[in-house]
Amino acid sequence: MRFTNGFWLMREGVKAAYGKTAHRIDKSAQGLTIFAPSKVIADRGDTLNIPLITARLHSPMKNILGLKISHHEGGVEKGPHFELARDGSVPDIAQDGNSFTASNGEISASITQGELFDLEIKGDGSHLTRISNKGIAWMNDNGSSFMNIQLNLGVGELIYGLGEHFTPFVKNGQSVELWNEDGG
Repeated sequence: MRFTNGFWLMREGVKAAYGKTAHRIDKSAQGLTIFAPSKVIADRGDTLNIPLITARLHSPMKNILGLKISHHEGGVEKGPHFELARDGSVPDIAQDGNSFTASNGEISASITQGELFDLEIKGDGSHLTRISNKGIAWMNDNGSSFMNIQLNLGVGELIYGLGEHFTPFVKNGQSVELWNEDGG
């Protein structure tokens, strides 16, 4: 789904609520939960009537970090739900002051609480990508809700695959809609 008109302008009827800051980060045995309000919170009054994006870092298997981003969790379970393959892995969580790192094998993700949302992802200690300011968002397109995520890429980096699409194999420059449905 394309929400913009060009690079800077939003399409008509689209409203975006970006996760501005990593306002609060909770550690658990399963990973990290990052609460990202859509504006910087200076006092209690700033928490009223604004969208909150929740990002959960977990680890289903060795050398894999999963990221689930949601807005308004809860409500009626719509199902069906499919079980993920798991090997019992849980991420190792490290905290240094306000900085948190979730790692599993050679992959890690780091973020700092209280600062602008900036989730850096590393593989074997080398920078892979990041989700930075305006990188996660709840989008309202004429009454329909969507979650949006943008990963930063360097010059010359290529994106391959993304499932069965009858377009060029290298996906750079394309808008690719990913949709999951029960085939049965």
